[in-house]
Amino acid sequence: MKFGIIGSNFIVDRFVLSAKAHHDFAVECCYSRTEKQAIINKEKYGANSYTNDLSALAQNPDIDAVYIASPNKFHARQIELMLNNGKHVLCEKPITSNAKDFSYLISLAQAKGLKLMEAMRPLHLPIFDYINDAIAKIGKLRYAHFPYCQYSSRYDKFKNGIVENAFNPTFHNGALLDIGVYCVTWAEYLFGIPRNINAYGSFLPQSIDANGTVVMDYGDMQAVAVYSKVHDMDSPCTIAGENGQIDIYPFPIPQQMQMKLRGKEPIMKKFNIHEYDMFHELDAFINLDLDEIKKYQQHSLNTLFIMDKVRQLVGIDFEL
Repeated sequence: MKFGIIGSNFIVDRFVLSAKAHHDFAVECCYSRTEKQAIINKEKYGANSYTNDLSALAQNPDIDAVYIASPNKFHARQIELMLNNGKHVLCEKPITSNAKDFSYLISLAQAKGLKLMEAMRPLHLPIFDYINDAIAKIGKLRYAHFPYCQYSSRYDKFKNGIVENAFNPTFHNGALLDIGVYCVTWAEYLFGIPRNINAYGSFLPQSIDANGTVVMDYGDMQAVAVYSKVHDMDSPCTIAGENGQIDIYPFPIPQQMQMKLRGKEPIMKKFNIHEYDMFHELDAFINLDLDEIKKYQQHSLNTLFIMDKVRQLVGIDFEL
């Protein structure tokens, strides 16, 4: 499958490095807003061509699919352009900034018979059979904790008056959409849409939401998402039932899991993940058929629905 690439950042670097391990992947064309950066990307990723014209990328007959890793704000309209020109689309998380946009794009992709999938790494790792098996053994579920707190490499610059894109809310950035999305995705994927949602957050001056907590009520159990771009916290994902608990770490891209049943010795499971962990999402995108991809579209849509509610509760307001 020949790909066009939209984006110029470390995520694209990691994706292309992982993707080149796949026998059915090739970089055909690189797009960037400036010709200079487009040329740099072409050389870096070994593409056959480059362009700084988004329409030219969309209309390129040699491209089968497009990988999008641009700022969140641009995802929806770039996806729409690519779909309208017959391209399959794999887009970085969050696939759009709200559920309404993604719902429309799902309908568009299905009408055109094209693949549209969010590049949500954890969901495509070979781990969930083990996790679901462990969940079945720990009894009635009572609590789940999904923590992702990571001091941003750009936060020091922000404190010194330098505002990069990651701290610019006009690009639909912020702790919730950048990293909280992982926590909410895990909760939704394992437990579905909650009955009720409470959410709390704090903001940086004239900037993004810095950190937050989401409490998702599932009746007899609660799931709590804790996320931050302004502090670190080394804590596993924990799922607790009446008969024991599971600790999954590091979160959100885990390497191992420990199950501890009450009165028994802990059982450790190491996951068999590809050396380049973004390989798994690409492999799914290439090999899943349209009906199989609908499952992941629904999970992404549910997650966006939850995050829309969180944004409303916390007061995260984009010019959508």
